[in-house]
Amino acid sequence: MKTNLVIAASVCVALTLSACGGPGPQDLIVGKWKIGQEGIKVEAEFARNGTAKLTMFGQTLQVTYKLNGDELVWTLNGKPRNVRLR
Repeated sequence: MKTNLVIAASVCVALTLSACGGPGPQDLIVGKWKIGQEGIKVEAEFARNGTAKLTMFGQTLQVTYKLNGDELVWTLNGKPRNVRLR
């Protein structure tokens, strides 16, 4: 009987924590990302506030971004660009 109570309590705690939600896509993209091959390297640093720095060919660009489903929409000089993430 005591074991059933512990199991039931554990399940309730797990369901409560999962209902609070984990990190969303916006949280998962935050940080520094690097890609590249044979001298062509691109670095991106995403901040929580929706801004990012993209560095390529030795130049750094300031952009804003947001995630829209499975697309990353980043804006440079007022022009939005969509990038499919999957």
